[in-house]
Amino acid sequence: MSKISHTQTELIVLEALTAIQSISIPEEICIEWLLSDMKIEEARTFLQRLKDKGALQFDEKQAEYTIQSTWLQPICCQDRVKENYNRLVELSGDSLGKRDLLKSKKYMKFTESVLENIKPVKETWYINLIISFVRALVLVPELEKAENWYKHILEIQKELSGESHYDMIKCYDGLAEIYVSRGQYKKAQELCIKSLKIRENLSDESAPDMVRTYSILAEVYLCMGAYEKAERLFLQVLEIQKKTVGLDHPDVVRTYGLLAEIYEKMGEELRACELWQKSLKIYEQVFGSEHPAIAGICNNLAGTYRRMGEYGRAEELWRKSLKINRELLGENHSSTAISYANLAGIYQRKKEYAASEELYRKSLDIMKEVYGEVHPHTANIYDAFAGLYADMGEDAKAIILLEKCRNIREHLLGQDHSDTREVYYALAESYQELQEYEKAEEMYLKIKGILERTVGEKNSDFADVCSDLAVLYEDMEVYEKADILHKKAVEIKEEVLGKDHPDTAYSYNYMGIMYERNGENQKALEYFFKAYHINHLKLGAADKNTKIYFENMVLMYRKMNPKGDYKKWLSEQMKSLHMRKKSEK
Repeated sequence: MSKISHTQTELIVLEALTAIQSISIPEEICIEWLLSDMKIEEARTFLQRLKDKGALQFDEKQAEYTIQSTWLQPICCQDRVKENYNRLVELSGDSLGKRDLLKSKKYMKFTESVLENIKPVKETWYINLIISFVRALVLVPELEKAENWYKHILEIQKELSGESHYDMIKCYDGLAEIYVSRGQYKKAQELCIKSLKIRENLSDESAPDMVRTYSILAEVYLCMGAYEKAERLFLQVLEIQKKTVGLDHPDVVRTYGLLAEIYEKMGEELRACELWQKSLKIYEQVFGSEHPAIAGICNNLAGTYRRMGEYGRAEELWRKSLKINRELLGENHSSTAISYANLAGIYQRKKEYAASEELYRKSLDIMKEVYGEVHPHTANIYDAFAGLYADMGEDAKAIILLEKCRNIREHLLGQDHSDTREVYYALAESYQELQEYEKAEEMYLKIKGILERTVGEKNSDFADVCSDLAVLYEDMEVYEKADILHKKAVEIKEEVLGKDHPDTAYSYNYMGIMYERNGENQKALEYFFKAYHINHLKLGAADKNTKIYFENMVLMYRKMNPKGDYKKWLSEQMKSLHMRKKSEK
């Protein structure tokens, strides 16, 4: 039998393939990696020729190539093997680094095979490839796997450079981001502090990557409910960005967005609104008025308007967002699906339930088509859709969707994540509506335990679950437990948020209900007045809770003073309060 000869190009390709000899390579990657200078049809013909010569095997079902066993020995120039292998690493890293889930997915399986089949290399290119792979895992998301790979990077980097080297900061920050994604805030905080200690000796505070550590730590404080600490750090980030890129740079928008979230949590929606408007102005200068990034900011600003009770302005912005996304991204895009879900929420508030249900179904269908059933975006639509059924009084239907959401989030994000916590809340509320009190209690106690473990008791979220559990115990007529939890919630909120916060007012209202139930009407009236005054001052007379607190206050006054003039009494209370505050200053 005559010996089969190969061209120089064929030999170079086969040399490169011996570097990853046990791994099947998708046809698309072969063309993009090894044959990038050829036209697609020429490249396919080239690969077919190698197959015909017996050098390659091709799996038609998977559309993957594998080098034949006869070529497994090193056949020629090892320098060229390394050069081609490095090109693969670069290509995989670039493709995985793009924040495009569908593009990344094509390379993930292949890159994971490469990483699992080569021996760990104590070199920068190997670490960078894993980092790119981890970013793709976060997109999917496969957070537990991402965490394990980052720990692997951390060990290699320690051996390469030692624990106090600048390169360790990137590793600590990357792992911290994954811990934030998994709701493991204390672990993230520890890693950020390690990064900051290294920087004390090695880096100027105005270094661009200082922004990353500060931003992660600030986000940790935000998630833990330490809003003032988070605000201080984000303001430091803005100062650094002002010096390095300027406050009209797109990078600043993310900082504004997280600051806006803090202000919303603190009940300062107007400040949040200002930041979203600044963000919109920056993006319009950079991208123009018709761009997906503009649609994203419109969504966020609309959300703030909705929380302020300005539903007309919110609806206008969500319609604008939908128009941009449909025109630029198409009907079957996740951003379009989000716009549909936001509009569904508007119809839900208007009690136009049929229109709302239709939009939620459309949104859910798009998310399933783009991401599949098991993805956080799909879970988010299940969550919102369940809220519609809860509003319609169809809690049994709501629970079916919430359980789907719960399964996805527990699988992908873990029990400690804030989004998983939210679905536990929704389940608890639906079970409570159906008077399935034991199941509701199980959910509330689960949330309480997670918060105790992840953020501690001095936290507004922990106070909220205490309030909600107290209300459940009132429904169950277990009043002693309810009273203890109501008082605990108020103590925490006064300490963490202050006495003039709308969330504190929410707990004051429940204290009023508790004292009324216990026959202590004077104390009940005092707490109803406190709740009303704070909410009226912060959110205005039109706010739903302001109206509830006002009604509770007036009913209690009339109960105590059937012939009294509540308007005169209220005026006197306001004057007295004003005088007290003036004397305190």
